[in-house]
Amino acid sequence: HTFYGAGIVAAVPLFAMVHIDRLGMSMAEVGFIGVIGALVTTISYPLWGVMVDRIGSLPALRLGTLLGLLAVVGYTIAPSPILLWVAAAAMGAAGAATDTGIVAILSEETSLEERGPALAGWNGTTGLWGIAAPLTMSLLVGAGILTVNAGLAIAAVTTAMGVAMYLVTESRTAMVKRAVADSRMAHGLRGLRAIALDR
Repeated sequence: HTFYGAGIVAAVPLFAMVHIDRLGMSMAEVGFIGVIGALVTTISYPLWGVMVDRIGSLPALRLGTLLGLLAVVGYTIAPSPILLWVAAAAMGAAGAATDTGIVAILSEETSLEERGPALAGWNGTTGLWGIAAPLTMSLLVGAGILTVNAGLAIAAVTTAMGVAMYLVTESRTAMVKRAVADSRMAHGLRGLRAIALDR
């Protein structure tokens, strides 16, 4: 989650520059985008909860992080405020998805004794890169080392790396189930071979 989260939060301080400098939006328009993001986030939490129950926490998390990546890409290429409305909605849905998915995964993959420290560790890590990533990005852009577009592109690539990691990650529960299935299949094949040899 570190790459994905760092990419997302590193892009956040650049959003204001896209709003004002690139698109020349009014404060009312910027506020409207904020309302869209907050509204979608609020609505998305129960929907993601239902989705986690239906398809599992990791698939829901993969879908949510893809939405987050699309949001960053949307801000990177946005030619008009309309695309930012879509990007803000995607970002809100992605935030709810990652919160719901991570908590669900930690609940599934840890014992009751491990759960508290695991949640605390995740929140602590989130807080660290939540401070470091946007601060670093702001300093680089403010010093003229990066342009806003270059900063957004780096954030998008970092986010994409996190999404890719989620796509190839397999939960501990899934790995155990697959190992059991493989073991049963191997056992069945050995039984068939023994029968064949007896004949």
